[in-house]
Amino acid sequence: MNRIIRNSLTSLLLFMSFFGARAQYEGLASQFMFVPEMYNPASVAANSKVNAIGFYRAQWMGMENAPNSYFFAVNGPLKFLKHDHGVGLKFVDDEAGMFSTQEVELQYAFKYRLTAGTLSFGLNAGLINQKILSDNLRLLEGLDEYHQGSDPLIPQSEVNDMAFDFAVGAMFRSSDWYVGISAVHLTKPRFELDEHISSQIGRSAFLTGGYSYPLTNNRFVLNGEGMLRTDFASWQMDIDATLDVDERYYVGLGWRVMDAVIFMAGLDILNGLKLGYSFDLATNQLITKTYGAHEVYVRYEFLLGKKNKNLHRSVRIL
Repeated sequence: MNRIIRNSLTSLLLFMSFFGARAQYEGLASQFMFVPEMYNPASVAANSKVNAIGFYRAQWMGMENAPNSYFFAVNGPLKFLKHDHGVGLKFVDDEAGMFSTQEVELQYAFKYRLTAGTLSFGLNAGLINQKILSDNLRLLEGLDEYHQGSDPLIPQSEVNDMAFDFAVGAMFRSSDWYVGISAVHLTKPRFELDEHISSQIGRSAFLTGGYSYPLTNNRFVLNGEGMLRTDFASWQMDIDATLDVDERYYVGLGWRVMDAVIFMAGLDILNGLKLGYSFDLATNQLITKTYGAHEVYVRYEFLLGKKNKNLHRSVRIL
């Protein structure tokens, strides 16, 4: 079993390193452990339930044209040819400065059950659209004879282009720990927005992992989790610790290295309906320009054909 896991993850690492190229980071998610479908298609229907997820992040509050991210997904389990699968659909809408990017992708995961847990392999495939928001472009009015307050190379109306996108991932999940790895934007989508402007989204990779440790008092479970993300030219890492209380509430503290301290909390409102919130406090020079980042997610989980009574074991999905 260990050889299967080791060989599978090693193969995916080599695949990702082969495709290494400079990229722009994906939209951030401080609560990545509760919305893993954003980054890793192998996590689709990881809890063997139908999942509906909504996510919103407002980055760098107080700054004009700061990034805003929306994520929506629905997925569920499927039994076919005596194997477990996961299928789903995700939608992403990111806005940052003059650019707006939308993704619509199908998600699929194949699950292989082992004695110690479940090994999953997944992929995303779909379309990504990028456009320039002309309303967010501001030119200085003519200051003198050399500054006319206009530029023929800058579009006066919205322009956009569409491209195919593809991602892969793998994950091993046991009852108390998990590890996942994924590579996104493998096609390096390129957009010809007009005859003067083009852009490209480069490849990125993510490594995630976590462990749950029940405390002496069975009411509490301590969880440690982390994410390492790279565009193959630079890297960023999140380290988080959360405390589950009575399998219904959690509070947590995180650190994004050289970037922010993260405060988070969440609860299971009803059976299967979960709500989480986090606040990022910048620890770099941005603290003088912004009063933080806000993030909220809503997640509903249920079993098809069964009453959703007393099904929750924790506010976590992994």
